[in-house]
Amino acid sequence: MRIIHCADLHLDSAMTGQFSEEIASQRRKELLLSFEEMVTYARQHQVKAILIAGDLFDSPRVSASTIAVVRNVILANPEISFYYLRGNHDEGACMEKEPVPKNLFLFSEEPKTYWLEDVSITGVQGKISSMTVPGNGARIVMLHGMDGVDFSLKRLEQSGIDYLALGHLHTYRTGPLGEQGMYCYPGCLCGRGFDECGEKGFVLLEIQGRRVSHRFIPFAKRKGWKLAVDITNATNSVEICEYIEQAVKEIPKEDYVSITLVGTVPTEMEPNETYLTMRFASRFSAFQIKNETTLKLDEELLMKDKTIRGEFLRLIKEQEWEESKKRAIATLGLRAIMGEELE
Repeated sequence: MRIIHCADLHLDSAMTGQFSEEIASQRRKELLLSFEEMVTYARQHQVKAILIAGDLFDSPRVSASTIAVVRNVILANPEISFYYLRGNHDEGACMEKEPVPKNLFLFSEEPKTYWLEDVSITGVQGKISSMTVPGNGARIVMLHGMDGVDFSLKRLEQSGIDYLALGHLHTYRTGPLGEQGMYCYPGCLCGRGFDECGEKGFVLLEIQGRRVSHRFIPFAKRKGWKLAVDITNATNSVEICEYIEQAVKEIPKEDYVSITLVGTVPTEMEPNETYLTMRFASRFSAFQIKNETTLKLDEELLMKDKTIRGEFLRLIKEQEWEESKKRAIATLGLRAIMGEELE
């Protein structure tokens, strides 16, 4: 038997905090399309069920059009059973305003078990301390949250769980649970910003008796990249561009990229983030630059500079601080003097 385990789709997510409205709108459509395509994958690969371990939606307020698409996809695939456990984001989202599709199974704050042939699928919304899992076949439990906050993996080791289908973490993670069980976070189906980089997708389970094997299926249309580029040896913006080019030359244009500039640079060579962003923005679906370089304090320059910048640097130089602290404060101060917005 094959089962898909997914979580944290966050349909209808705004995403305007990291992307422009145009890009965010496109990404919202892609999220919904990815859900449809995952179900198509399930149908094509004879998958019996899809486990949605929380945060199918980004908030309790879901657009009618998104609800309609999700319902229609479920209704159009009656041979697939959908097990939907709400998470912390979609706790109040309502799928019951219209008759619930016969192949959609929901959970509540009390443990509830469904049967898929001889496989038991138990789910609980919210926090739980311990539980008893029924069944002689494979035992699957669905939860949403974090170990030590919403549940205890240590306590659940004694529950006879073969596969603990979790949601909440947006990065794929798995580990042992007791002598023969395992827990798994599939991560989010698609990354929604520069803080959700790397491969994203779902987990495909193969069940034979009580044996549950799994593999991660990368599925997102776009991959996020977060790269650090050391520009210590660069002497001008052209050379900085060359360093960035080397870092991104193999990245597909449909992906999104976050570059963090690191290293030590002289005060007269402050990286021009606006220019660098414009230089690469058209290469990818989204692009950003962060400057985390530190400034090299040139003593000869300090003595000659009669501006407020020089006065500030000389004041820093006189302090009995560690050099790393001096560089960090000097870097922030000079950027403030030059009118740069500091995070």
